[in-house]
Amino acid sequence: MKRLLMFGLCLGVSISPVLAASSSSSHSSLAPAPYPDVPSGAWFAESVRALRHDGFLDPSKADFRPGDLTTRAEFLKMVLAINGTVPSAPPLIPSFDDVPKTAWYFGLMEEAAKDEWIRGDHDCYGTEPCEAKPEAAITRAQAAALLARVFGWDRKGTSIRFIDVGDSDWFAYAVYAAADRCILIGNTQTLRIRPNDSLTRAEMAVMLHRTQLVRAGENVCAKQKN
Repeated sequence: MKRLLMFGLCLGVSISPVLAASSSSSHSSLAPAPYPDVPSGAWFAESVRALRHDGFLDPSKADFRPGDLTTRAEFLKMVLAINGTVPSAPPLIPSFDDVPKTAWYFGLMEEAAKDEWIRGDHDCYGTEPCEAKPEAAITRAQAAALLARVFGWDRKGTSIRFIDVGDSDWFAYAVYAAADRCILIGNTQTLRIRPNDSLTRAEMAVMLHRTQLVRAGENVCAKQKN
């Protein structure tokens, strides 16, 4: 079993019953994203518009905060919503020492752990002590790993090789699975994909929008080349 890490969502996001998999392939005709810190021409603006259109972002929030880092709980919440996951009744005793029953993400974390999408630090789920670090920033590699597990992505071998992803790295399979689908796109000049960099909310929006498109049968890589 591949090593499973933990992940995390925060402010400015609400979930509606709209299923993301039904997202249309283009949102360029939609009104600009309802946030003053998302310029209409920004590289992430279309993704923010798409997520807002599909009911995943709350337009009542004053800002989107694209430069802020995405937490593990935050990312997990969005991924489970896109997947249509409905949490079942959580356990009476929390599985993670840093995920109390009063936390908004308690049910999400427990559901993801039960489904083996997250395992806590050092695969500690089911043992004591065990932490999930839900409010820590999620890295690009951790985000790719969660997506690959939830949506069952395999490697296609179509991505270029990156010098900052070693074959023995725990995240290699997931990062290349995401790169094969252009969910993550590395720098073709430096041959780096920055797996250990923390994920910004702008990057989160783009990754999740591309995931919606892949789930809807779109060829995201073809769109990137046009």
